[in-house]
Amino acid sequence: MKPLEVYAGWCEDRIVRRSSSSGGAFYALAADTVKRGGVVFGAILCDDMKVRHKAARTLSEIGRMMGSKYAQSELGESYDQALEFLANGREVLFTGTPCQIAGLRALAPDDMKGNLCLVDIVCHGVPSVKFFLRYVEWLKESHPDIDPGTFRFRTLEEWNAVPNAELSGVRTPLRGRDSIYTKLFLNGYLHRESCYGCRYARPERAGDITIADFWGIGEAGRFDHDTTEGCSLVMIDTPAGAEKFGRLEGFYAESRPLAEAVQGNAQLRGPVQRPQQRTGIYGYLFSHTPDEVQENLLPRKK
Repeated sequence: MKPLEVYAGWCEDRIVRRSSSSGGAFYALAADTVKRGGVVFGAILCDDMKVRHKAARTLSEIGRMMGSKYAQSELGESYDQALEFLANGREVLFTGTPCQIAGLRALAPDDMKGNLCLVDIVCHGVPSVKFFLRYVEWLKESHPDIDPGTFRFRTLEEWNAVPNAELSGVRTPLRGRDSIYTKLFLNGYLHRESCYGCRYARPERAGDITIADFWGIGEAGRFDHDTTEGCSLVMIDTPAGAEKFGRLEGFYAESRPLAEAVQGNAQLRGPVQRPQQRTGIYGYLFSHTPDEVQENLLPRKK
């Protein structure tokens, strides 16, 4: 079934909005859950630079879950923990890629689903964590003054996809060769093979609510708002999702046509096309230097 409603929106708290990758829809949903005594599950970039699903019970814990993570998340025991909270009568918000969300929906008993809100993201695909760790090593070799723990996959400056980190204590955009990982990811070189045939890359979703960047906002009709600080796409997929979204406070939302969301987000029209270079890509990446990767896989536009 296609979404019941589609919205563009953002958190009215400017600090929250600027701390998010788009408009802060995740924070609004997570904050509502925590305030009601519930538990939020989301992906965080851990100290060892691996992405893992963790539980958050407070507003401060939600902070590490905010922002995009362009790497595969380790679910660990998060499904079991979520089911245990549900069995104890706690409300649970679980966010993740559509395949992760479909897995938990299949596991959760019907009598527990009343307290479960499933939020899927419009996913571009998931790369290897092993190569992400290699990329971090490249950054440390090029920038001995980098603090890896401050790495962020995206910056909100002009609402784009530029990674950043602190160099000598100053948050700095990582461009050119330093953004190789992001460029390879956006070109579809790094995805798991299953991502190229993803069954969830369509308007019919796995969750109760779908969130993403609202790329292309305004192309299907006037949108008289400044989006340079980000704008969330929120798709309401089920009646349970509508009930959850209707409770949110401090979140501006404006109804938009589904066609506009689909036009702006390619992964609502189909999975990423598998590039020819994907065959043997990881062997190449681990046997060549960043300069060689930049030169041979990411030629500069003329």
